[in-house]
Amino acid sequence: MAWGPRAQGLAAGLVLVLGAGLVLRGTGPAPGDRAIPPLASPPATLQIAAFGTSLTARNAWPDGLQAALRACLMQQVQVDRVAGVGQGSQWGLAQVSQVVALRPDIVLIEFTANDADLLDGVSVARSRAQHAQILAELRRDLPEARLVLMTMNPVSGWQRVKRLRLGAYHAMYRKLARDADVGLADLTPRWNVAPQDLRHAPDGLHPTGAATQVVVTPALTGLIGQAMGQSCGPPV
Repeated sequence: MAWGPRAQGLAAGLVLVLGAGLVLRGTGPAPGDRAIPPLASPPATLQIAAFGTSLTARNAWPDGLQAALRACLMQQVQVDRVAGVGQGSQWGLAQVSQVVALRPDIVLIEFTANDADLLDGVSVARSRAQHAQILAELRRDLPEARLVLMTMNPVSGWQRVKRLRLGAYHAMYRKLARDADVGLADLTPRWNVAPQDLRHAPDGLHPTGAATQVVVTPALTGLIGQAMGQSCGPPV
């Protein structure tokens, strides 16, 4: 696979991003990551589905993850989004068939931010039940796929008022990942120790694309790279 000047420049930039991720990884409370098993037979094109809310639909991290994995693995990687603004796990249940149609090797899942909304969300118990059903349906239809839950960024201002129990939903994800034996990218502790300028979300909910490239991309690149037998970022 030939790499032109543009790709080489992107790869160099990603080295800096991954380095920043290593610094974040080394301080503060340890994330409760759960590694995912290696893929049984590494695919020619690694297919990843990013399944979630506006934190996935409206942010740069899926594109950054695709670029970082291509640079590290030196192979084709495709990251597709099945994500809805303002949507939670009930919506996610109705979209499982869309995820399955992509035939992904890895599915990244995040719905806690909207499930935790006091105005439009659901209880922790119902959120867990709906997520358990999502995982069960994905396992039924994609038996070889690796499933990964993701805790996301803290919120502030009015968004925090609306999501007073967000931490309980993140805790539910950690427990569900253990109980269901799926992967977990525990991003919240990484956000908590990031510099203030990175933690700042202009609207209280959505971090900037630049911030997710420093906090989210290295963590996911490390997790997925490990499943592919490569060291692509912070170990998990």
